[in-house]
Amino acid sequence: MGQRPHDFSSTEKLPISAILFGILAGVVGGAAGLGLGLALGSVLASAFHVSSMEREAGYFAVAIALIVALIVAPSSILLTLYWRGFEGFGYSLD
Repeated sequence: MGQRPHDFSSTEKLPISAILFGILAGVVGGAAGLGLGLALGSVLASAFHVSSMEREAGYFAVAIALIVALIVAPSSILLTLYWRGFEGFGYSLD
């Protein structure tokens, strides 16, 4: 079991670079999630035969995009922090 390069205990602070990378990952992940979600929502709207009357298909696509963005943005932040060596907030599930 190798030691990770940065071992953050509960008393150590997260480096500024990790915080900045996390913020950048959240912005990029949110934008990517919206783009992927709009594409997925558009495909699903046509597959489910959602009516385009009164912009129902557009509302459906935007709803799917928001759901995907709410999943992708926090995931990209956590993945980036893990990549920077952060392994948790000192809590254990044991």
